[in-house]
Amino acid sequence: MVDTSKTSAHMTDPAGASSDALVVSDLSCVRGERELFSGVSFAVPSGCILLVTGPNGSGKSSLLRILAGLLDATAGSYRPPERGTFTRPVGYLGHANSIKIRLTVRENLRFWARLARAEPAVEPILQRVGLGRFMDLPAGWLSAGQLRRLALSQLMIADSRLWLLDEPAANLDSGGESVLQKELARHRSAGGCAVVTSPTDIEMTDARRFELAGQ
Repeated sequence: MVDTSKTSAHMTDPAGASSDALVVSDLSCVRGERELFSGVSFAVPSGCILLVTGPNGSGKSSLLRILAGLLDATAGSYRPPERGTFTRPVGYLGHANSIKIRLTVRENLRFWARLARAEPAVEPILQRVGLGRFMDLPAGWLSAGQLRRLALSQLMIADSRLWLLDEPAANLDSGGESVLQKELARHRSAGGCAVVTSPTDIEMTDARRFELAGQ
């Protein structure tokens, strides 16, 4: 997970838009001489999950990095939701898990709890993602799917209203996918929202869909 609390970004406040929604207006992205996407507009209100699909190279990862404040858009604007009762407005989970493999599973999550200035409810979160019995093992001993679960727990402990998840199901087994679905449902019911990317349309309960066709 990347801490986005100190990143700068181009944001606007579209007239009439709810403050609890992510609002994206006519967003475009060019990398090198290639236009990845243009004219992208959508809103993701509180309690909503948006599944963004598209082939490799269509700009899904770039879109999330723009929304996280890690990449500048070529044109257009966006406004993240206000944090409301959450600790911060935006949390981002990219392809990289950002895990220190020499630390234990518990130590990794405690590190992120301190960074997020969150209450250190480390053990209950690790139990929820199915890593309770691995808490005191070095993270380097975990499988690829377990590492992805640990990365998801970092996002959970940061307590952000908007979750940005770049292909979070990658390397997850069926049990891990179930954990992901349950935590997204829990986050949504708490008033959070999420943008999730996938190269193909995946089963995601009550999620809205948005396709990036690529250029």
